Parts: sequence; C-alpha cells; structure tokens
Amino acid sequence: MDSSYRYTLLLDSFTKDLPPVYRAMALIGKGRYYSTSKPDFSKKIYEEALVLLTDSGADSIIARAYNGIGIYYIKRSDYSNALDNYFKALRLFEKSSDFNGLGGVLANIGEVYQVKNDIPSAKKYIQRSMEVNKNNNNINSYLDAAQTLANIYGMNNQFDSAMAIDRMGIAASDSVGSTSLKSAFYNNLGNCYMYSDPPDSARYYLTQCVAMDSAN
Repeated sequence: MDSSYRYTLLLDSFTKDLPPVYRAMALIGKGRYYSTSKPDFSKKIYEEALVLLTDSGADSIIARAYNGIGIYYIKRSDYSNALDNYFKALRLFEKSSDFNGLGGVLANIGEVYQVKNDIPSAKKYIQRSMEVNKNNNNINSYLDAAQTLANIYGMNNQFDSAMAIDRMGIAASDSVGSTSLKSAFYNNLGNCYMYSDPPDSARYYLTQCVAMDSAN
C-alpha cells in the first residue's frame, strides 16, 4: 500500500492542470490508502471524487468511488448504506464492462449478505464473483471469493463442501506463490476440523496458519 500511495501522489502532482476526471483518479487512490487508518477521511475523499466526476461519464472510476464508500459503511456495520453503494458500483461496472471491478464488488456484496446471515444471497453473489474472476483470469480475486464461499459452507456445517474448496484454494495459492491466500484457506480448514473432527487436525492447520501469518 505504501508503494501504491507513492504513485497516487505522483498522479496527483501531474493532474493539477488536467480535466477533473484525472484528479478524481488520484483522490480515489488516496481514499483507498486511508480506508483502514482513517476511514472517515477516506469517505470524505471518495465523496470529493464523486463531485469531480459529475457528468463525466467515467463509469468505472465513479464505480470505484462508490465501492470505496461501501467499504466504509461495512466497517461501520451499516449494511443498508453499504449495499446501496455497492449496488451503484455494480451497475456502473456492468455498464462499462469493467470485469476487475465487477468481480470485486460482487464479492463485497456477498460478504455483506454473509454477515447479515442471508446465506442464499451470499452464495449467489460470491459464486458470480468467482465466475467473473475466473473468466477474467484474475486468480487472486477468484481465490479471495472462494475463501468466502468456503466460510459460508462452514457456517452452515457443510464441512465437506467447505474443505473441498479449501484444498482447491491451497493448491491454487501454491501455484501463484501466495502464502497470504494459502493462510486463509488453512485457517478455514482448521475451523472445519475444529467443529467436525478431533482437534489434532485443527491444531495442525491453525499452527501452519500462524506460521505463515507471522512470516508475512
């Protein structure tokens, strides 16, 4: 994220005399950077970007601002406003055929429904996210969504289905060399074994998860 912010600042410095849509792109980068450390400030930046984007027709950029505001609201457990902004982003990503953005916001919507315990809706949007990301060869986002789907199955005591996804995810994470993604699937497996089997298997996978997280 620090490297991302560096390029955001460079973008900002080069867009002073360019049309508003370019300045909005820099603002969205700043909003993303501050989304965890200063969420209220992040939301304000996204809203400033939306003002600059008025009547611009830059649908995929507008969608990213709405998606960022949606992330702010989910962190505040304001599910209604989170979904409102996510669906605004969804429609614009669809309109502009921005498949990277589309796969991400579908996963975000699915995660809101997961937290709301609306399991059918959660599965619907997570599976759509997986399909979009797979077709777009976006493996990291595909695996992020798959990890959420495994969680959903685990929540419903469908441990065999959850663990099948986890094992697929572990193999795929190895193929792209991502220990952070692999750790999430190990964590899921550990939880599944904790509730379905004697604890030895759970202890093994959770210990591996701790080791990978510590290394990262």
